[in-house]
Amino acid sequence: MDKKKLDEQIQYMLSLEDDFDGEGSPGYKKETTEKAKRYLTYMEKELKEKKLDMGEPNFMMGPYGSVDIHWKNKNYELLFNVPVGDKPATYWGDNHGKGWIMKGEILLEE
Repeated sequence: MDKKKLDEQIQYMLSLEDDFDGEGSPGYKKETTEKAKRYLTYMEKELKEKKLDMGEPNFMMGPYGSVDIHWKNKNYELLFNVPVGDKPATYWGDNHGKGWIMKGEILLEE
């Protein structure tokens, strides 16, 4: 992922305070964005090793202070949700309704 784009998105997320949306959502924590960056690095390596060209992911605000990492292209979609704290990330992916679905949890060692 483009480092400049990633850094800009993270800075924006970290600038948001609690209740930034008027609906009680918590602000984003540096620990969570750093954890999400580790998952992003891990997944980019895994996709490259498997020769899956997923294109550029979107690094986005998820619910309850979590971070979403989303890849989508004409063949596949993959979404990681990286939660606050030490809980594992959850993921879901498919090949646009053509019979292949994957979902689960993954916890990276620090």
